[in-house]
Amino acid sequence: MIVVDANVIAYWLIEGEFTALARILRENEPVWIVPALCRHELANVIASYVRHGAMDIGDVPMLCRGIESIVSGHEYEIDLPGAIAIAVEKGISAYDAQYLQLSRAKAVPLVSQDRKLIGKAENAFSLQNYLKR
Repeated sequence: MIVVDANVIAYWLIEGEFTALARILRENEPVWIVPALCRHELANVIASYVRHGAMDIGDVPMLCRGIESIVSGHEYEIDLPGAIAIAVEKGISAYDAQYLQLSRAKAVPLVSQDRKLIGKAENAFSLQNYLKR
């Protein structure tokens, strides 16, 4: 079990530079957990792709099923005051702090491609570095 941020899930769903790594990660670590906000972040990613013409609105139902296949049953509500305290302490967004808080609470690694978050978290890895472990 690992915590993954929304970008890792987006890489798994949407073909791009990191898709192959995200799919290998999913094969090696099939249980991905996320804070509840992740679903909303992914909806925003998809909306941005559609809005900018990078994908068709017709792709949305399939992508939403992909999101469900990963996050359903693996979402956790986060203690918001605790997440805000982490955000202030680490100088990161309250969104990112929720991933870090979940990683700490479950004592599992966090996988992200966000360099700032990785640099501020004790147990965070990029896709590449996690797969090299």
